[in-house]
Amino acid sequence: MTYKFTNISVLIVDSQPPLIELIRGVLQMFRVQKIYVAHDGEKARKLFHETKPDLLIVDWQLVDMNGLDFAKTIRSSPENPFVPIIFMTAFTSKQRVTEARDSGITEFMAKPFTVGSLSDRIEAIVERPRQFVLTPDYRGPDRRRKRDESYQGVEMRAPSKEQDLITAEMGVFKTQKKLRDAKFVTPPNVMKQKLGSGGIDTKALAMAQKSLKSNTVNFKPIGIALVNALDEGLQNSKTDNVSSEAAIEFMLYPSVQLKAQGDLFHYPLVTRIADILVNFLETAEGTDKDVFEIVESHITAISFVLMNNITDDGGPHGKKLRDSLIDVCGRYYKTRNL
Repeated sequence: MTYKFTNISVLIVDSQPPLIELIRGVLQMFRVQKIYVAHDGEKARKLFHETKPDLLIVDWQLVDMNGLDFAKTIRSSPENPFVPIIFMTAFTSKQRVTEARDSGITEFMAKPFTVGSLSDRIEAIVERPRQFVLTPDYRGPDRRRKRDESYQGVEMRAPSKEQDLITAEMGVFKTQKKLRDAKFVTPPNVMKQKLGSGGIDTKALAMAQKSLKSNTVNFKPIGIALVNALDEGLQNSKTDNVSSEAAIEFMLYPSVQLKAQGDLFHYPLVTRIADILVNFLETAEGTDKDVFEIVESHITAISFVLMNNITDDGGPHGKKLRDSLIDVCGRYYKTRNL
């Protein structure tokens, strides 16, 4: 027996149409028949109320809001606040991951996504559901570390048992008071009821992997548009009336999209370079001349890859290019003792 995906419906919420089509294609290989899509939060909310989907796949950046706010809206909805939410993003910092989890998502998946990572998240939702925790600050799955109550051995750490339950990433559970005030709810496992048992069919997995790998989307114009958006964000960041925090965000979002889409659309070197830039921007101490020059060097590198249609990792020359960019970032950290 395998999961009966024909019994469920899925809502995909993402600002990038090519990525939506890839996710839709994978779900169709799994035999999901009811797939709804939205590019912005407003349409997504409307579809959520109208279609009552069994699963949401949500990106961080939407047209009119970010995915965190959308997830919080769903968790506050009286209709189905327990619906599983898979959150997809190319943001990599621990702070971003924590922020995403604190919005009440069910599973976190990094972009560029793979068929394996998506199937693993679906299986986790079906086979290992979590209780929900309701506090004034948080509505979502319980992320505390579970303990074996039957364990009779020596305690290896000094902190209280309650404090020992708390994972480092769950900022909303940093105080014991919030745990004492929390309400715990066990929602019905609707996905299990509709999908059944047995996991995802291996043939469907293989077909989905083949489909994802062989997509024929022309990424070059998409990549050039994202590079132009990154350059525009860079130029806007240089103006005196933009704060460092806003400037970083201006440059981060197109960088994240380049990272998320390069591998999927057969420009892996773009993803590798964009990954270096995203990591740098997420750890930079504000913005200054050095930061702008580092961003410009990444723009030049990505533009070179796109204009020369380098659709592999670039071999030794690609590695040398990546190493030089990493070295530039490293010198920045060193001068600031980071």
